[in-house]
Amino acid sequence: MHFTLPEGQQMYTYWGATAEGNTVGEVTFISTVFNGALDVGNSAYFRYAVRGAESTPVSALSCTPA
Repeated sequence: MHFTLPEGQQMYTYWGATAEGNTVGEVTFISTVFNGALDVGNSAYFRYAVRGAESTPVSALSCTPA
């Protein structure tokens, strides 16, 4: 999916589920490349942590804005 972050926004929180449909809870994406239009399907643009769970590749997540 594609999201647009506000100018200067570094962190954005989404609720995510794995491609298998398992809810992983709150997912915080941190832009490591640029601000503006970001492609969640391209893991090169993101580093993130899933609270209380092992990290999962961004490409394996289906995310919607929290």
